[in-house]
Amino acid sequence: KDEDCCQAVYKIAAPVSFLQAGLVGVTALPLDVTRYQSINSTNRPFVETTEDKGIASHLTIDFGGATLKSVISHREFSAQNDVDADFGPADILYQKISTDQTLDSYELTLNGKSKNIDWLIGAYYADETADIINATPYGADLQRFITLATLGSINSTTAAALYPTNGGAVKSVFGQNGSSWSVFTHEQIQFTDKFGM
Repeated sequence: KDEDCCQAVYKIAAPVSFLQAGLVGVTALPLDVTRYQSINSTNRPFVETTEDKGIASHLTIDFGGATLKSVISHREFSAQNDVDADFGPADILYQKISTDQTLDSYELTLNGKSKNIDWLIGAYYADETADIINATPYGADLQRFITLATLGSINSTTAAALYPTNGGAVKSVFGQNGSSWSVFTHEQIQFTDKFGM
């Protein structure tokens, strides 16, 4: 799946939006309060791609009085979400989120019938990992924006040192691993043709 989606919208543009617009020479901002409109940096596209795939194997063995079933599966999910994080015409902040997940599961059951008892025993195991990287690189207009927003108290030289373009990104890395297992059984007893439990 490859989408061009989704960005925040304006109904009323705030003063900071005009400050952004002035940095890049944008003269018109959405001011029609009856409509919702969106604006973003032209060099910062909204990107949303996802890939979800998996495979599973099913094995059944009939022993006559009992049946063995095995299910083994593997799934992978990855996503990339890039968004103009300041939601304005200037290139100030850009957020990039990468997600990778995997899931492996195994299930084994043995069931059969003995006289008036239907029985089943089984076991299940699953292992899942998730890794997420969230980065917010500084845009090319951030230094000038900081200087203007602070009325020059942070000059361009200091701003360049503190907020280097495409550098100094705020980056968060999240990782999680989880596993679970269970052993289960199910029996049904038929006492008569019309009564069972």
